[in-house]
Amino acid sequence: MISEDEYYQLLPHKEDIIKFQTNKSLRNPNILTIANKIFQRHGMGSINFGCDSCKIQAMTDIWNMMVEYEQANK
Repeated sequence: MISEDEYYQLLPHKEDIIKFQTNKSLRNPNILTIANKIFQRHGMGSINFGCDSCKIQAMTDIWNMMVEYEQANK
């Protein structure tokens, strides 16, 4: 699960992450950089920025991590 600090790094981008789930388009690609750093801290490897399906999976994973954090900290 992500830490409180990591969650708050992602929180300003929450609306973009939600929109990405439907249209698969990022307004602000900085979220991928943040997600990449979080993945590396958690030993999940790096995002392949040249692969669209890898970016889609990364955004899905980061969304699930945010939901997990929110549910655990209600």
